[in-house]
Amino acid sequence: MKVSVKQKDLVSAFKLAGKAKGKNSLVPILDEYLVHVLPNKVTIIAGDLDNFIEVDILSNNADVFSFIVGNQQVKLIEKMDEVVTFEYVNLKLTVSSGKDISNSNTFPVEEYPKIDTIDHTNPFIITNTVQFVDRFAKAKRFTSDDDLRPAMTGINLAFNSGKLEICATDAHKLYTADFEVTGNKEDGSFICKDLVSGIMSSIKTVFSISISRGVKYALFEVNGNVRIISRIIDERYPDYKSVIPENTQSSTVNKKQLLTNIEKSLLFANKTTNKVAFTFFGENVEIHSEDLDYSHEFKSNFYSKNTGIDYPLAIGFNGKYLTSLVKEIETDTVTLLTSLPNRAATIKLPNELYLIMPVMLGEY
Repeated sequence: MKVSVKQKDLVSAFKLAGKAKGKNSLVPILDEYLVHVLPNKVTIIAGDLDNFIEVDILSNNADVFSFIVGNQQVKLIEKMDEVVTFEYVNLKLTVSSGKDISNSNTFPVEEYPKIDTIDHTNPFIITNTVQFVDRFAKAKRFTSDDDLRPAMTGINLAFNSGKLEICATDAHKLYTADFEVTGNKEDGSFICKDLVSGIMSSIKTVFSISISRGVKYALFEVNGNVRIISRIIDERYPDYKSVIPENTQSSTVNKKQLLTNIEKSLLFANKTTNKVAFTFFGENVEIHSEDLDYSHEFKSNFYSKNTGIDYPLAIGFNGKYLTSLVKEIETDTVTLLTSLPNRAATIKLPNELYLIMPVMLGEY
């Protein structure tokens, strides 16, 4: 059984599929790649039990067969000529191109873990794929790395009446974004692993995305030839809507000026809390930090267009968390919405919401 494929297509497919492979897998065959040869196409598959990626590439062949490709062959293919030929007979794989020929014994295909079949006949279809990829990647940067709270390590996808809302939080800051979807009209939600976002962002051009949910896995099909199958995080997502306040006070500041002043304040802030205090009043915001252990203190002030603030509002934030959040905003100005010193502050943009929890002021 034999098939020939363009070297350039193979290299790209192996590189993309390999993003789903884990490090030091306990199942040796998962360090390899599964290849399905079908009429007119070849599918490259890799994964780590929690995530799998399937990539289809075109080929001219009539045989139907499957085989396992090891990392050595993949590295060799990267250095081969324009067309690569695979020949597979009785667990022996021959890879050739031009004058190069390699022979290897492979794992039996039957040992490769079975991938759940997910019904993809009526998927949710994302209408604005460029925006989705950008904001999905942004959500990944708001997830937690705390394995004791697995729900927060993923991104929540909630479908409701032709809308999709994604949410990510690490309990200190939160991000949500809304999108239009067509196709499937069912309501529901699930938590996907943040790896999906990273994989999607690595694809140079994305012109179509469709999503289907199975029992244990979710399927993200990209461009019709890439399928990301990711295990659903079987946890209840936090009731994040309950912590989003209806803030009526607003303070608009220059983004660059805000980041510069936070950076200065952090030099003198307590290194454990990174606490930075803001006092908004009139047409001004005062920023203040101190570290009592070392008798360090910093103060500065700059212009702020404050609305609805009838008395000085003092509120504190973790400076590092606030910096990472503000850097995600693409506008030149930032409008911070507040209410009370012990309630979350928010930043609202069209179809996006950012939230940061305050820290108590007082002793540093």
